[in-house]
Amino acid sequence: MYRNRIENTAVSGEHALALKRVLLDYHDFQKQTAPGTLEIQLKALTIWQSERLRDTHADLYQTETFRAGLDFLFDELYGARDFSARDRDLERIFPKLVKWLPDKILATVSTLVELNLLTQRLDKQLAETLLQNVNGQRTDNVITTQNYVEAYACCQNKAAREKQLQLTQAAGAQLEKHAGSAIIRYSLKLAQAPAEKAGLAALHAFLVRGFDAFHNMRDIDILIPSLIDRESAIMVNMFNREPKPFYWPESESRSTL
Repeated sequence: MYRNRIENTAVSGEHALALKRVLLDYHDFQKQTAPGTLEIQLKALTIWQSERLRDTHADLYQTETFRAGLDFLFDELYGARDFSARDRDLERIFPKLVKWLPDKILATVSTLVELNLLTQRLDKQLAETLLQNVNGQRTDNVITTQNYVEAYACCQNKAAREKQLQLTQAAGAQLEKHAGSAIIRYSLKLAQAPAEKAGLAALHAFLVRGFDAFHNMRDIDILIPSLIDRESAIMVNMFNREPKPFYWPESESRSTL
């Protein structure tokens, strides 16, 4: 039902069109059903990855002004949460979003949805690979650094992984740019009651968490580049099957999962 609503909504403007396209792709991806074994493996994978990110970037995460922003990235965009209610809200309200929201905010929403969609696709591929025989052994939902890195490298999707980092950087920059807007934050506050009444509480809460997380953050121009530089080095390490994958040249030796 919602796919027809999105498809039949006339849009104008580059970012509105981009949001329409990515929502249609997202809808089609979410309609794909996964076997129970894959669903269990996917849940274990997303939890493991979230913990890995916090462990790898513990120095950044322990910085109080960075923590809320990293929580949003690790939990809302890379995490193991159930996003179905939020995603249904977004599909249902799409005709009003493109009518009411300014183009610059549509750009931010489009980037966040595209990042979330790509992340879920990559996670699904990785979970499927983990379920296969990796070096002759099944994971049985027990993920280790060794079998994770082996499965990651076997996916052979470096271009998609690079795109994931580019979208993360873009999302951080856009949230930083707009989170300080008093008008946007006031509008979100006023919209809470109408959103809940319209059954859009999950979507509204997601937007509020994102803007709140970045509103009070200082030195975000340091955080996002640092995060991207580190994860870029880690990505190369994993594709090369390095024995210390979660390490970058400037880091100190640290224990990992």
